[in-house]
Amino acid sequence: LSSMVGMGLLTRSMLLGHVASNKIHNEEEQNLPLGILSKYSSLLLHPSRAVRHGILSLVCASCKAIGFPDTVVFVLPILQPYLKYEPSNSQMQSMVEMEMCLLPPVSRRGFLKELDHIASRRRDKIMRQGNTKSNEGTASSTWTLAGDG
Repeated sequence: LSSMVGMGLLTRSMLLGHVASNKIHNEEEQNLPLGILSKYSSLLLHPSRAVRHGILSLVCASCKAIGFPDTVVFVLPILQPYLKYEPSNSQMQSMVEMEMCLLPPVSRRGFLKELDHIASRRRDKIMRQGNTKSNEGTASSTWTLAGDG
């Protein structure tokens, strides 16, 4: 992906998505697509050094492509949860310097525990959605039966 950014094949909107506001004001904004950086920035704390290197390469290439004021305004808030301190614009374009700014990676055990937690929440959400749909089907058939009589 970082090579594609360098060649200009990924647009700003693909990288940043909907970042004009940190707060979701209404239901419609929840459905707006996340940018690549928002979606994958948590990989900066991945236990695998190769994965961290890949996402760091993408971040630095994106900062070079996006340019100075926008990296501070749009990219930095995305990266903030994964940083020890706020990097300068030139640091955000250097993999070596950005790596020094990052929090230490999570342990493999912590990573697997979090994956289990996320999978559990996703299963619960799917179950709730399934129950809601079956309840809606029951309600509509009840209305149909009531309307027939």
